[in-house]
Amino acid sequence: MDENRSFDVIIIGLGPVGAVVANLLAPFNISILIIEKNKMIHPTPRAIHFDGEVMRIFQNIGLSSYIKKIARPSFQGMHFVDKNNKTLLVRKANKDIGDQGWYNNWYFFQPELEKILRNGLNRFNNVSFRLGENLIKIKDFKNNCILTTNCAVSNKKKSYLGKWIIGCDGTKSLVSNKISKKVTDFGFDEKWLVIDLNIKKNSVRAKKLPNYTVQHCNPIRPMTRCCISSSKRRWEIKIHP
Repeated sequence: MDENRSFDVIIIGLGPVGAVVANLLAPFNISILIIEKNKMIHPTPRAIHFDGEVMRIFQNIGLSSYIKKIARPSFQGMHFVDKNNKTLLVRKANKDIGDQGWYNNWYFFQPELEKILRNGLNRFNNVSFRLGENLIKIKDFKNNCILTTNCAVSNKKKSYLGKWIIGCDGTKSLVSNKISKKVTDFGFDEKWLVIDLNIKKNSVRAKKLPNYTVQHCNPIRPMTRCCISSSKRRWEIKIHP
């Protein structure tokens, strides 16, 4: 049990948000522990786009030079079409550098981004990791918190002491539930099918696909088509009840 060592900050979750927070805090030479329930980076791409403000954050943590190699700036804009594929509106992209010193729109493959963010933490010897451990309990202890985890491999419980706890563990966050159990549901839940495809380099059919984003404004079944890169495409389709 590691209660004998008090960490200044314990971050729950090592997705993009948790990894960025850790990279922002680490230069201040405070002791940081990151607890992540998964042993490996999630292989499924979820987010595919960030803007110039996010790239500015990546610059601040010293990783923009690596990230721009795996992301592409988007200059193609977006086409809005009706159910008969008739163009309703074309939103042109801004090809100029934005007010953050970067292009305003970037597409990326999330597992590659997460790898860079995690590798960035290897620059600091004040950051510790506990991968494959799931947070199961938070207990207030004087001016600190005791966190109890369950190890996926050994099924053993471990405890850690932290002065500050940062929850970056998603929508079912135990940390946010500890802060407040009151969550307002605005009733906007919708089910969408997300299809990500790896495109063959010399695919004839892929060459016929547009390199811009298409928003199909069919009120019965809206759909979005995105060009992530020359080798990756995404379709998002609304599912009816």
